Amino acid sequence: MEDLKPFFSGFWDAIKYVGDKFVWLYDHAIKPVTGWISDKVRALYDRHLAPAFKDMRKDFGWVADKLEWLYDHGVKPITDDIADAFGDMRDSIKEAWQSVVDHSKTPVNFIIKWVYTKGIKAVWDKVAGFVGLKKLPEAPKNS
Repeated sequence: MEDLKPFFSGFWDAIKYVGDKFVWLYDHAIKPVTGWISDKVRALYDRHLAPAFKDMRKDFGWVADKLEWLYDHGVKPITDDIADAFGDMRDSIKEAWQSVVDHSKTPVNFIIKWVYTKGIKAVWDKVAGFVGLKKLPEAPKNS
């Protein structure tokens, strides 16, 4: 192990030497350059970009106000009218369909009672009873 001590000692000295050079490089080259760039970017933002963004916000706010007015007074009333018209049309169709259903009950029930039940079904069921066939089903109730 004593034989390896000079090797590890030299190796450690080399690492410290390289580390010292990196610290010097950071302190004398990297840090000053990045600090200078950071200062220039901050100055650019403070002097030029921030005021421009402030003006843009003000201008876009004006445009946004006009678009909002246009929507409230132009687009929304039209779309509301269209929605109301579709709602009214739906209600009218529902009312008309219900009227058709109500007016058709009497003739449909007449056909069910007199044509099917007391006519076709009655005759079939009597014949079916003589020849051994199945009877016809009851007609559905239409109420």
